[in-house]
Formats: sequence, C-alpha cells, structure tokens
Amino acid sequence: MAQSVQVELFGGVPEIGLSSLAEALATPSSQWPINYQRLEFLGDSLIKFFVSIYGFHTYPQWHEGYLSKLKDLLVSNDSLTNAAHRAHLGNFICADFITRKHPVFSQQIDGGTNKQISRKAYADVVEAIVAAAYEHGGMSFSRKCVGKFLPEMSDFTPTPRQPQNQNCHFPVHLENKLDQLLDFKFKNRTLIWEALTHPSWQRDQSTGSYQRLEFLGDAVLDFLVAKRLYSQCPKIAEGRMTELRAALVNADFLAFLCMDFALTEEPYYGREITAGNFKSTVQPRNTALWMFMRHDASDIVKMQTSCSEIYCMLGDELKETLQSGRSYPWATLAQLGAPKFYSDLVESTIGAIFIESQGDLGACERLLERIHLMDYLKHFVEQDIQLEHPKSALDRITGTREAKFHVKETEGGLHDISVWLKGEKVVSINHCSSKNEAFVRAADAAVALLSRT
Repeated sequence: MAQSVQVELFGGVPEIGLSSLAEALATPSSQWPINYQRLEFLGDSLIKFFVSIYGFHTYPQWHEGYLSKLKDLLVSNDSLTNAAHRAHLGNFICADFITRKHPVFSQQIDGGTNKQISRKAYADVVEAIVAAAYEHGGMSFSRKCVGKFLPEMSDFTPTPRQPQNQNCHFPVHLENKLDQLLDFKFKNRTLIWEALTHPSWQRDQSTGSYQRLEFLGDAVLDFLVAKRLYSQCPKIAEGRMTELRAALVNADFLAFLCMDFALTEEPYYGREITAGNFKSTVQPRNTALWMFMRHDASDIVKMQTSCSEIYCMLGDELKETLQSGRSYPWATLAQLGAPKFYSDLVESTIGAIFIESQGDLGACERLLERIHLMDYLKHFVEQDIQLEHPKSALDRITGTREAKFHVKETEGGLHDISVWLKGEKVVSINHCSSKNEAFVRAADAAVALLSRT
C-alpha cells in the first residue's frame, strides 16, 4: 500500500521511505504495532507553520484576524479531508483490524469512499504524510508535499521582507538594552519595535502593531516545540506530547516567561551617610521584555502594575514549581491574571526574529533556549510531570456527574466562583482577577478536595 502511494502521489520517486509511509497510512483502529499518531502530531504543526507563512507573505495588508480565519480554513479537517479525496488516499488508508497473517485493507476501487474511515482520519493521514516527508527530506520537501494537498500553496515561495524606511529613531539606551536582552541584533530596527508595539499606540506611523508578527510567531513556536518533542522523545505517545505542548505554549505560561525574561543591571547609587560622607550601594534592576512594549492606554499601565505586584509575590514560587515540582502549576499561573498582550509579546518577538533571520529556525530556537522554555520542556519530560489541566481532571473524576460552575462579578471587576456537584457546593473561590483565573483555581481546588474523598 505504501509503495502504491509512493507511485500515485510522488511519481515513484522514493523520497519518503516505505516504512514511514506505511506508518502514515495505518490508523489506530487497525491495531497495527505502529500507526500515524506520532507523525500526525508533528504534521499538524508543520501544516499550520507553512500555512501561516503563506498567509503572512501573500496578504501583507491583512490583520491578524483575517490571517487566523484563512489558516483555520486551510488546516481544517474538511479542507484536509477534501485534499485526501483528491489524492485518492481512501484507496490506501488502513482502517480495519489487520494482522501479519491476515492483512485486510480498507481498499476501495476507482476512488470510492470507505464509510468506515472518518473525516478526521483522512485529515490525520494527510498530516502524517507531510511529517513523513519532513523526516526524509526536511523543510523543503515537506513544503512541497503540503503543496500537493493544498493547491493554493503549490507554487508559493516566501520572499524576504523589504526593510521599511526608518523615519522614527528609537531611544538609543532602549535599543542597547533590547539587543542585550534578546542577544540578537536586528538590522531592521522597525521590525523589532513593531513586535513590541501594542495596537493602542498612535504616536507615529513608523511601525504597525505586533498582531501580524504574533500570528506568525505562534506558528513558529508551536512547530519548534512539536519538533523538539517528536525528535528527542521517540518513546512518548502522541497524547502525552499533546499535553506537553499545551503546557509549554499556553498564554499563562508564556506570560510568565515574558515577566521572568529580564535584563539584570546593577547601577550604583550614592547615599550620604553624614555631612560630606557618601556610601555607594548597588541596587540591581531588572528590565523585563514586557517593559519595552509601546502603548497609549492608561488602563494598560494599571494592568502592568497589578501583574508586576502579583509576579513579585508568586514569581519565586512559580519558578521553583516549574523547575523542580511534580505537577504543573496551572492554578498559580492563572493567578498572575496576565492580559493577553504578555503572551503576544513573546510570540511576536519570535515572529520578528524569524523574519529578520530570513526563516532561520535555529535563531528562533536560541531565543526559546534563552527564555528557558526548552529547559522547562526537558524537565517536564525527564521528570514525568503531571500536566493534566484541572478542568480535564475534574471532568475525569466526576465522570457522568457533571460539575457546574457558578460565577459572578463583584465590585471592582473581581470574580467569585463556586463548584457544585449533584446540587451540593464543593468549593468556592473569591476575588479572582479574571474568569479564566476563577475557573482554573476553582477546578484545581475541587480536584484536590475530591481526590482526598
């Protein structure tokens, strides 16, 4: 079957090994010793990565919302299923139970559709084949493979972004600090400042906002994490890799990294002890990535002040838990109450480095090393950290007895929430800064209580 696909799809050129193609064609329902699940995990990120680059370069005037809709349309199960039908993959997908002694394939003649194959399975096989192409031919061949399934991208080649006229001069002291923090020198200075410009900024027209770069950086980040998990953790199942990726790319965790990633300076301050006598003291000062964001909204200053105060209280605890704890601190991360722009800044900075370096994934990966994301990935894998989200854990524990959340907004914009099970209140949490924090903390508290009973 794999040999037939090699001929039908790739003209008989053996650019993808038969063993990888066989793995990509075998669904979990076949109960074969290997199936497409791990390849599909990587292929999903690869297709989103290529589609995001395609949208970013093809539609330079589109804002992030339009780009996201385009990506969702092209990578949807419906789109990939249609692509699978055009390639007649239904003739080759192995969806029935098979054994080595009794091979039974779900083959249909003349492109007929097998009703036993779900639309998701068709989409998964497309993603798995793209990942198999990456394994054997790298990024270039996997991009060509995507073009075989998505005609829109068949002739697409990314073109380097042309530097804009730098009519605005940025403060030199901030430029130097930013270069030191990122350990990356931008020749196109407007590019990095675009990555640090909130949509509220109206003082000059030198850059756009970070939204388009954040869209691109999100796809780059997702792929780099998926690639590291796939290549360095060959024995980890697809479900576990999905949990790990969710723990590493969620908005609360990225917001924590944005607050924690800082340039430490040690300026000297003179202090008079007695008349005419001075003593020099050292006062370390941290300049975090979020402090470079340009904006023109007074409420953002309040949000930043609030988050900074909470980070000062919880930062050390979070780092300790993330570095040496046995379970992932979903609830504590939610307590940061970080607005979305914190995580956006991390992703937009990744996107800016990707564009500046003309698609050098190594440069982007070095930033992930610098902000310690890859260190956390390694720790989560090696120590087998408990990563289940509190809401998922609560659903698992309660089963058919669905837990209900009652939330209300109080004065000052805070939120109180309670969890009810079979008409009885299980736990209640007060004074949460956001609904997200309320739901996560309440679910976490309910899981802790129910696990003891």
